[in-house]
Parts: sequence; C-alpha cells; structure tokens
Amino acid sequence: RNFTGTASTGFSPFQSLSASYLLTSNRDIRRDEEINLSYNPKRFSLGRETSWTENGSVTFSPTFLKFLTQRYSYQANYRESFNPQSYGKDERTASSNFSGSASLGLRINGLFNFIKPPENIKRLRKGSPRWILLQFKELWSSIDPLSGSYRRERNLLRHGLLGRPSLAYRFGITQDPGVGINRASTGFSRDSETESQSWDLGSGFSPLKPIKVNISYKRGNQINRDPSSPSESRSETFPSLTLRWSSVEKFPILNQFASSADLSSGYSRKVDLSGPEGLDTLYSKNTSISHSPLFSLRLTWKNGVSSTFEGTRSISEKRAYQGAANTTRTDDRSYKASFSKSFRAPHGVKLPLLKKKIRFESSLNLSVDITIKTNKNENIAQDGKRNIMGHSKDWSVGTNGSYTFSRQITGGMKIFVSNHNDLKMGTKRKAVEVGFWMEMKF
Repeated sequence: RNFTGTASTGFSPFQSLSASYLLTSNRDIRRDEEINLSYNPKRFSLGRETSWTENGSVTFSPTFLKFLTQRYSYQANYRESFNPQSYGKDERTASSNFSGSASLGLRINGLFNFIKPPENIKRLRKGSPRWILLQFKELWSSIDPLSGSYRRERNLLRHGLLGRPSLAYRFGITQDPGVGINRASTGFSRDSETESQSWDLGSGFSPLKPIKVNISYKRGNQINRDPSSPSESRSETFPSLTLRWSSVEKFPILNQFASSADLSSGYSRKVDLSGPEGLDTLYSKNTSISHSPLFSLRLTWKNGVSSTFEGTRSISEKRAYQGAANTTRTDDRSYKASFSKSFRAPHGVKLPLLKKKIRFESSLNLSVDITIKTNKNENIAQDGKRNIMGHSKDWSVGTNGSYTFSRQITGGMKIFVSNHNDLKMGTKRKAVEVGFWMEMKF
C-alpha cells in the first residue's frame, strides 16, 4: 500500500512575473503501527516516507523598453529517496538540478524611432542633417535584432544524508546541505557534481533585398567534478553562417521554366576540447567543419513539379594527446535530388444511366528521391602516415506514389533501390524494396 500526496501553488502579481511550486510525497503505509491519524501534529503519522520531490520555477520578462526584449528564468528540481537497507533510520539520497537562464533581444533600428520623416519627403534636401539621419535609420533597418542568451545548470547527487537538507540547499542557493552525512553507509555509491554553461549570440542582415545572411556564435563548457578524476569539456562554434537568396527564378533562362526558386548555403566551424578540470592539458581536440548545406536549390517549375537539389559536406579531425596520439579524420559527403508532383481530379465521372456526375475527391501524389553518399575515415599517425580505416560509397533511388480515391479510401506504393559499395573491403551490397498499402475508413 502506497500513498501519494501533492501540493502546488503559483502566483503572478503582474504579467511579466510568474512563479510556481510543486511538492510530491510518496509514503509506504503497509505497516499499521506507523499510521496514527491524530489531531496532534507531533503524533500524526501516515506511514514512512519513501521519496520527496520539490519543483520550483520563477520567470521574469520585463518590458521597460520597446526595442529590448528580456527574459530571465530559474528552475530548481529536488528529489530525495530513502535507503531501503536502513529502514528505521533517517538516511536519504538527494539528487537535484538547478538551472538559470537569461535572454536578450535588441532591435537596433528601434533605437532610431525618434527620427521621423517630414510630411512632404520630396521637400527634404539631400545632404541635410535630417536626410542623413533618415539614411542612417534606413541602413540599420536591414539588420535583424541582435539576440543573445546565457544558461547555467548544475546537477548534484549526495548519499547518506542524515536528515532533510535546508531549504536553501533544495533550491540551489547553497551547496551545503546543513545536515550530517553517514559516509560508512554509502558503500560503492559516490557523490557527483556536474556544472555546465552556454552562451550564444546571433543576428542577421540583408545586404540586398533578396539576400539574407545570418551569423551566430556559440560557446559552452561542462565540468564533471568526480572525486577521483574531475574532467572538463569545452566547445566553441564560430563562425556559423547561413545565406539565403530568394527570387532566383528572375534570373535569365531560369525565368522561362521556373515559377519560384531560392538558393541557400551554410558554413560552420566547431572546436571541442576535453581534459582535466581547467584544461591545463588536453585529452583530445576535435575540429569539425560543416557545410549544411553546401548548396540547396529549391525550384517550382511552371508545370507544377517541385524539385530540390542539395549537397552537404562535413569534415572532422579528432586529435588524441594520450596514448598513440594519432589523428582521426572523417569526411562525409551527400548529394540529393528530389522531385514531386500532385494531380487532382475534382470534376467527377459520369456513369451510364445516371444524369449527374459522381464526384470523387481523388488526388495522385508522386515523388522521386535520388541520393549519393560517400564516407571516408582515416587514421593519421604523428609521422604523417595515413591509414584508411573505412571508405564507402552509397546510392539509392526511391519512388513513392499515393492515390486518394475518396475521403474513405487511400492507397499507394513504394519502390526503393539501394547500393552499398565498401571500397576498402571490395564488397558490394544491393537491396530492392517494393511495398503496397491501402487504407479504408468506415
């Protein structure tokens, strides 16, 4: 027999501030001698508590300035469970997670809202101070809001606590539980603590009307304070760029065949470090460059066919500073072409002996996907000698078709052909998949 009790509350004194709290207690009520429904709080007993959980959160989003958006939040999750081997003792294991974050968004062109154009813009003289300010405002209007965020998180695990920790500990204000600890009963269990932080900053701009460029910076680190071997990992992504060019269908020749088209490309560079806490020395360093996508052209042809041509590439080099101290290099490439077309027949069919047509909401959807992938893994020794660990090339062709006879009946088919070529081992593998399906609704 178990009993679960919950209590929750929340308040929002004004729109930009809100807080919530949730308490859950699980109790074992199998022993009658531990149940005493007394009006005296000191004598009241409802079995033995087996777990205790608290969750609290606060969010604050002030709106003091129209051109600046802000959001601050803090969340605490605490859980403790009792050691079943120490029944009758007030000994428990406590795990907690605390996280806080802050995010800001600055609309730069909002700083120049005080600059108003005259009622008759034609009378504004070029080169005048007001004209210069208006040109300056127009320049900043092409820049997206500058956004940034920061997040910090901490996880704690404590064994053998001889009592309930203080409220300050349960909500992450202090790391001292404020109670005794029975080290002898923890056995092979070890306390642990991890702490992580992350920052990111990003914005975008339009050098020309159909072109949009986004750029961002990200950084993060995590520390694992294990008593025997504390470690730290750190990552940094910069630059991270994406470019999108819309209205490409207006280009000569292409405008004769396409009704809409856009082109996009991306590039990012990320460095990961790992080592003991402080990173005075390194265990490994991983540098990865990603073109996702290297190129992507999306077209809608004037005959209604939609197509996508896309290529991606990622290169990573991981260098180990211990043991053999080799470098592992991975090169992945992927190219894909997709085509799709939809047909609809809303006019209906006229059957013999019937004066009116029977209308079917029928539609036919067809798609073809062609994919080519290559993968190459190399091990580079300190003397520069390369050893190919794996090298493969794959291609696949897939076709899908679905037909809607009416609202109640749909069906379709699928044909998929794939080929795997292991260039290192000299082996090939082919597969063909054919499928049919039908769905009827009554």
